[in-house]
Amino acid sequence: MKIKIGDIEHQGFDCIKHARACIVDTGTPVILLPYELSDSMEALGQTASSKMKVHLAGVSGDVVLDFDLDQLLSTGLVGIVNPPKAFWDPLMVLGLPIWAHYYTMFNLTADTVSFTYHS
Repeated sequence: MKIKIGDIEHQGFDCIKHARACIVDTGTPVILLPYELSDSMEALGQTASSKMKVHLAGVSGDVVLDFDLDQLLSTGLVGIVNPPKAFWDPLMVLGLPIWAHYYTMFNLTADTVSFTYHS
């Protein structure tokens, strides 16, 4: 998984090895990003783009979730998760704002999640 904030790209977040570390949760009212991204969030004023792209491993390549970071920040819908204290603590939570931007379908038999953008 990788996350791109403006022109800054972050890689190495292993949501496959530690599946409980990256979760989709309708009970979390915000998107919580890994604590390693806190410097990028602070540097947003220096970047030309306020886009955030979350690249998830898909069945046939990356699935890219695209967000307007200015909008998420101005409404308080994005934050940084505290450093995990144990291996099961979340590294990232895709909370309720996912549903504001994407139709989400869970296939429990195939163990997959599908996202379709809506406006």
